[in-house]
Amino acid sequence: MLNAASSQVDALLVDLMHASRIRGDPLRIIAVTRPHRVYDEATTIAARPPPCQNHAMRTAWPVVLVATTNPGKIREIAAVMAGFPATWHTLGDLAPIPEPPETGTTFAENARLKAVAYAGASGLPTVAEDSGLAIDALDGRPGVHSARYPGGTYAEKFTGLYEELAAHARPWSAQFVAAVAFAVPDGKHVAVLCECQGHVAGEIVPAPRGSHGFGYDPIFAYPPDGRTGGELSAEEKLAHSHRGAAFRQFRAWLEAQPVSR
Repeated sequence: MLNAASSQVDALLVDLMHASRIRGDPLRIIAVTRPHRVYDEATTIAARPPPCQNHAMRTAWPVVLVATTNPGKIREIAAVMAGFPATWHTLGDLAPIPEPPETGTTFAENARLKAVAYAGASGLPTVAEDSGLAIDALDGRPGVHSARYPGGTYAEKFTGLYEELAAHARPWSAQFVAAVAFAVPDGKHVAVLCECQGHVAGEIVPAPRGSHGFGYDPIFAYPPDGRTGGELSAEEKLAHSHRGAAFRQFRAWLEAQPVSR
């Protein structure tokens, strides 16, 4: 289930509704009320951001699967979706589902692939995300391979990236990109109803800084003050991050649909 923790936000208790293949445990999520800035992003980092692409929603979904087990992502998604009248579960709440191969060449393709695969396997409306770091000097790498970039730990991944970047002059401009896809099973088919994207442009710093966040956060400096994701509070990061932007779009789309509540 989704969880988030912060001393600066209000906790909301959400009533659970039982669904097949899901354990019905109480869900606790956090409401974040900080103002935010939204970044929209195309599948290629150089393109001008498009709006969220979607098709008309026909029915209401009281239970939604968030297709991840990454605790950092779960915390951030929970904060954005807090208060929305639905029951949110993660892959950890279900019986094991084989992980689909991420064969897409863009973040959007991989998000769509995962949403369709997990919606079909679970029988639940599913939102999936694919995200990563694209460094201009490395022609957009690690990109869709960010999680699979060589290194058993992120410290080792940082070392590998710095070795590659040593041949390039600073500044090392980069972008964080996130793509979100929402898919719903409909009989024998799975329909993708909404796709959103977010990005934030920044710079790779010469050495990791900060202990907050996760993944590549300590080496990525956010505008305008140049602090890394490792130096930002959870609320500050969410207000400016690629994932926050993408899921705010997704939430806005859900709220605009004729859903029975």
